[in-house]
Amino acid sequence: MSKRKIIVTVTIIVGILVGTVATLNYYLSTSHVKNVKSKKELPSKKELPPKGIQIDGGTESSSSHLNTIVLTEYQKSEINHDFLDWAIDRARMGNMAVTDLYFNHGSGGHGDYFASTPDGDIQVQDMNNPGPSGFSIHAIGGVTFYTTLSGDTGYQDLSSNSIADGYGNDYDTNEPAVKYLLADNGVVYESIHHTGVNGPGSGYYEMDDTGKLDGTKEYTFYESKDSAAQSELKSILKKYTTN
Repeated sequence: MSKRKIIVTVTIIVGILVGTVATLNYYLSTSHVKNVKSKKELPSKKELPPKGIQIDGGTESSSSHLNTIVLTEYQKSEINHDFLDWAIDRARMGNMAVTDLYFNHGSGGHGDYFASTPDGDIQVQDMNNPGPSGFSIHAIGGVTFYTTLSGDTGYQDLSSNSIADGYGNDYDTNEPAVKYLLADNGVVYESIHHTGVNGPGSGYYEMDDTGKLDGTKEYTFYESKDSAAQSELKSILKKYTTN
């Protein structure tokens, strides 16, 4: 083989090798980009509701309600625990605090406590006046989002707070406090207290000792516009339903 042919052959081989390496590098680089894009991305600030929750009211009703389901007290506790786990992350994203102290009250009569909604009254505490059969909807649990004076965010354990303590001395009464009430029709209802002192008992009514409403009432809870909260509750409830 002549010297000229050897040079040409070597040049062709080198060109092929260079092209192969370049192709391989391109494949590896594009595969890496694809893998990065496939990872779950954090939601942008525009996708998050203000302060991590919706605070502009609720809708009056929805056709997406589930049939009410019968739950034991233990199951209700499990559901509320799972929802609270979700709410803790939600609160941190919105620089807010959250507690599972959504309802409490001082001395009163022997009537059931309830929340009033456009979909009907929700039994919150059963005193057997009138009892569960007197309500078409029943509370599973709930959480309260609020802002602290200290800037603490995430879960706040207020289980030892007395009625007088309310949400504690760290609660910033100049900022909205929002209660989420989880109902056994699969809906998250919302009550907003914009400013001023309010506590776990705010937004609820009590029946008289005969199981009848004593006085007048107004709607205090509305279906929350927080679609993420609605989806979360329905997802949690799936394992407790047969259909």
